Amino acid sequence: MDVLLTLFYVLFSICVIYPPTEFVSAGFTIAQLFENYLGSENTNFIGYHMKRITITALIHSTLPFGVDKVSVPLTATSKFVATETWLIKVSQYKLNIVKQEDCTLVATATDNHNLTPSGEDEIQYVNIEAIPSVDEVERFMFRMSTTALRDLQQRLAHPVRVPEHISLLPTLIERFVTVFKQHIEQNPIYYVDQEIEQCIGCMQFPADVKITRRCLAPPPHLEGGPQQCQQCNCRVLWCAACIGRWWATRAAGPQEQWLAGRCTCPVCRAPFCLLDVCPARRTPDV
Repeated sequence: MDVLLTLFYVLFSICVIYPPTEFVSAGFTIAQLFENYLGSENTNFIGYHMKRITITALIHSTLPFGVDKVSVPLTATSKFVATETWLIKVSQYKLNIVKQEDCTLVATATDNHNLTPSGEDEIQYVNIEAIPSVDEVERFMFRMSTTALRDLQQRLAHPVRVPEHISLLPTLIERFVTVFKQHIEQNPIYYVDQEIEQCIGCMQFPADVKITRRCLAPPPHLEGGPQQCQQCNCRVLWCAACIGRWWATRAAGPQEQWLAGRCTCPVCRAPFCLLDVCPARRTPDV
């Protein structure tokens, strides 16, 4: 849907800048839409075209604010908007605008809030200061959730600077991956003779886990229940972080039950449980 909207807006922008015959016939041009304001070209030629050029330049300059932007609500009366070029804070009585290339965003403080009494659901807000490199542009502050900040980071020319004394709350999947790694490190090591390759999931770290069945088959009287684990014959292909993310994105039910469930191998689809994920190491040279 986002791609279709983008293509439609690009087509619309082209038609506004270079109106086709159909737009002219329908009266959908800047000169025709603002006819009452522009007046008559015949009676005031210079004044007419001065107004026409001003309105045309204004409308054309605002078109980029529609093709790629992120709008993050801050409060009921304010929001933060990031386009490819500009950073904008819109408040009830003020508008702060700065170019992305002329500004540094710095996290200055955080505060955490528990949404449930058990503390399982937690939200964190970050105070961010926009520091322009141009003296004429005023500094400004805004506050948003860590989740919104992660979505915003993708649209920023430079990432938000986070000082060492400030710790951002990890996502649910990041927290699960940490616990997942701690559990699989307790499983026996799976030694391999060949050179270990890079993880095919991220291509950043060496593959360091092997899915090999270790759990016992269910008793005969329990057969026919949930799908049981199967032997995975794939070689060492994944790192623990990627397998953990794969597991988390396919987990069902309450978060506290994710580790007790099962997942499937990303390649052969063999079901496996937490006991079947073993750390993989190269066989020591004798």
